[in-house]
Amino acid sequence: MSGSSPTPSADDKENASSNDKKKEQQKKRTQDVIIIICILALVAFLLIAYLASSPEFETRNKMTTTIVDDIIDTPANYYTYYTFSVPAGASNARVTGNYEVHGDLIPRIDIYLADTTLCSSPIDCSSYYYVGKDKSFGEVDVYLPTSARSRQITYYLSFHNIAPLGESKQTEASFKLEIS
Repeated sequence: MSGSSPTPSADDKENASSNDKKKEQQKKRTQDVIIIICILALVAFLLIAYLASSPEFETRNKMTTTIVDDIIDTPANYYTYYTFSVPAGASNARVTGNYEVHGDLIPRIDIYLADTTLCSSPIDCSSYYYVGKDKSFGEVDVYLPTSARSRQITYYLSFHNIAPLGESKQTEASFKLEIS
């Protein structure tokens, strides 16, 4: 006998070929499983992103409070005001509402929305988030600043009757605060 290895038989070649086919099939199945897992992960991610941006999701995390929903009677040269607070940690704060003024010849009024820390009175502030000067009706949609809100902030919503002739004004007002 010489030092050479025996030559593989036809059966051995067939077994090796069969094993190679099994390995290829197993490799293909593993690739298919990985592709399916990636597709499912992508679908789950897209579904979560869609649900998080949907209005229903935002509504569930939103709290709405009525600031005023009434007819406000304000004598000439007087003001009526409402206070409301946005709690610490709120990520969004929005004031929405509408108003319509009635009374005498010129049904107009001034409306102010301001942070109480910037005011000496509800109508005398160094800065305002909304000013409706000499208005008879209107809509308000104001986002209040929320960056670095580490404390509760209180705001004024003021209605000032600037009528010079002693005319009382009635303002139909409906304002809400949305916090999320």
